Order: sequence, then C-alpha cells, then structure tokens
Amino acid sequence: MKTMLFLFLMFGFLSPFEGQAGEWEDVFNEDGIKVSQKSVKGSSIISFRAEMVAEKNIHELFTVLYDPDHKEDFLQNVIEFRTLKVLNDYEGISYVKVANDIPFIDDRDVILHSKIVLRPESKQIYVPTRNSDLKLVPEAKGTVRIPKLRSSWLFEALSNTKTKVTYEN
Repeated sequence: MKTMLFLFLMFGFLSPFEGQAGEWEDVFNEDGIKVSQKSVKGSSIISFRAEMVAEKNIHELFTVLYDPDHKEDFLQNVIEFRTLKVLNDYEGISYVKVANDIPFIDDRDVILHSKIVLRPESKQIYVPTRNSDLKLVPEAKGTVRIPKLRSSWLFEALSNTKTKVTYEN
C-alpha cells in the first residue's frame, strides 16, 4: 500500500493537470494496482490515473490516508507534511515536501488546497486537490516548488469491507 501511494504522489507531483488529449493507456497492472497514462494537450507531460480495490472499509482507508500526524511515516519519501490552514471542516491548505533519491535532482514541494466532498447517495468520498497560490511557506534552496498541480482521490464503497480507490493527476 505504501508503494502504491508513493507512485500516486510522485507521478502526481511531476504532472500538471491541463486539457486532456487522447485515451487512457495502461502502463502498469500488477498486484491489483492499475496505472494508466494519457498525454496532456499542448505539452510533453502526461497525466496518470491509478486504481485499486482494497479489502478495507471506505472510512478506514480515508482515515489512514488523511491522518496528518502520520503522513511522513505512511507515504514514502515524504519528509515533511503539515497543515497550514483549516478553511472549514472539509477544506484546507497543507504543505508537502518529497525527497528525491535521484542524484542531481532536487527535492519537490507544494502547497496544496484540498476539499473533501461527501457523496453519500453514491457511497463516495471525492477529494479534489490543486496547488495553492498562497505563499504560506517560503521557497527553499535545493527544493523545486511545483508550480501547477491538479489531482483527485475518489474512494468508492463497493461493500462494507471493500473500497475502490482512484487517484488521478
């Protein structure tokens, strides 16, 4: 699970979300995790979508993913996570810094604006996320601020013990 979330986040941090072109093309499908890609209109960058079905209750999965006190332990290569501003019960601004293990490539960071949308009629929790223009954390030397990010998490309860998770970026 930790490796899957790392893939979601790393691909997410590398890809802006613009007008889409083309169809989703499978690039990885192993151990119940499917990753697809699609070209971004007018760019050499690609968007990614990752999907899996977990043998967990939707609330358990969502609670683990959005536990701010354990992000650094839970998500691979996240070296800093902090909540910067709570806008209301369902919306906030956070800071994420991801270490890079590749020589000569700087770490990445981003200030994220996330919103939780509950969809009880369809048994879904939808979380659109985008980079924030708020300058709540100064840019640091040796770290590249991600200038544009659009992503979303979708948790879909398939049963009381099974949840489909989709991450798009």
